[in-house]
Amino acid sequence: MRTHPGVICIKFDDMKKTRLSLILIVIVGFSFLSTTWFESTHRCPLCKTKNTFQEPGSWGSYIYQWDSKFEYIYWPLTDNPVVYACKKCRLSTFMWDFDSVHQAKMQDLRTYLKDIRFSVKTSNYLDVPITERLEVAQGVYNILGKDDDFWSRFFRVKGYHYAAAGNETKAAESREEALRIAERMKADSLNVPKLKELYLITGAMKYHLNRKAEASMDFEKALSLKYAAGKPDTAEGMNAYMDGLLQEFLSR
Repeated sequence: MRTHPGVICIKFDDMKKTRLSLILIVIVGFSFLSTTWFESTHRCPLCKTKNTFQEPGSWGSYIYQWDSKFEYIYWPLTDNPVVYACKKCRLSTFMWDFDSVHQAKMQDLRTYLKDIRFSVKTSNYLDVPITERLEVAQGVYNILGKDDDFWSRFFRVKGYHYAAAGNETKAAESREEALRIAERMKADSLNVPKLKELYLITGAMKYHLNRKAEASMDFEKALSLKYAAGKPDTAEGMNAYMDGLLQEFLSR
């Protein structure tokens, strides 16, 4: 089990109570501010190899307040186990896509993967840098076929992980691609109900690309719009959340 515990400080007067407080900190942290992963077995749809992967065990709404919100992506996309990779054929996808590869795409995927090699020889996919798995997954998704909404998110995730790995050049390239796709989406009349979200995304990418003045313009524009995609109650909640995030951006 892997965790991301939070910290809550409790003060007691004597050493005995202090030890008790440390126990309470761990318990409260695990209960309220943690994410956990548990092992699970998945059979690769291409080569039928059994793999041991990680699946989310627990989390809470606090994940929407972690700093990754400033790239408009959220746990588990920000965590290492989220990209599965078969230890034999190296099929790599986000965890929720691994078991559902369509039969018609399998031969094309086998052809693509036959010459793919990871930099690390291991049976544990977590040993392979997530940036490598994302690069392979990009080729996989090109074959599977995905829409602009998917690709904008994919490149935001890719930029996030390259930045975490200290590769700012690759991070910038990925964010530029995420920005390009989101700008294209803004020009599509079908996306009018979610223009607020798209301006937030383009602003976030410009912010991380150090185009702060342009980012501020996008954030101001987003604040002037109302999110109207999906059910009214959900849209209202999304609108309020984005307004809070936009104000945080502008305060920076």
